[in-house]
Amino acid sequence: MTALYLFFATQVILFSYVLYKNYEKLRDVAQLYNVIHERNNGEKIKSVFVCLSMILKMFHTKMILRGMNTTRVDKNSYEVSYSINNRQYKMHVTPITGPSAIMQVTDENEKIITDIVLQYYGPEQNWHGKNFSPSFFGCKTLTFESFDGTKIEMLV
Repeated sequence: MTALYLFFATQVILFSYVLYKNYEKLRDVAQLYNVIHERNNGEKIKSVFVCLSMILKMFHTKMILRGMNTTRVDKNSYEVSYSINNRQYKMHVTPITGPSAIMQVTDENEKIITDIVLQYYGPEQNWHGKNFSPSFFGCKTLTFESFDGTKIEMLV
């Protein structure tokens, strides 16, 4: 009986430690859920599904990026190494912290294409210094929606 008690006590302590170490991340997830829940007019199941899908996409992205050669230079910047046609390149990046200013991107058919478009938005949220039009993404229009509800439409 003592061994079982020690096992559960250890699990509680470990769980508490994980919660303590990840408090800010959990708070951010709670804030994300509240925003999504409000936008979905209080539909709990849909809100939970959208929130979980966003979190899973974030973890998927983290797994993909682990395969790249990215080195932390200092607290706020990274050096990304990559090769094209057997030539080595390096890029210095200072990502903007916090959530993206863009919550959702839709095309002219209101199909959500946020995942595709935000990859080109870049960690510095400046489109890597390039100009992209809706035709680049195979669309006639792109509608960008921010967390405050502002919508901006981009035409071909």
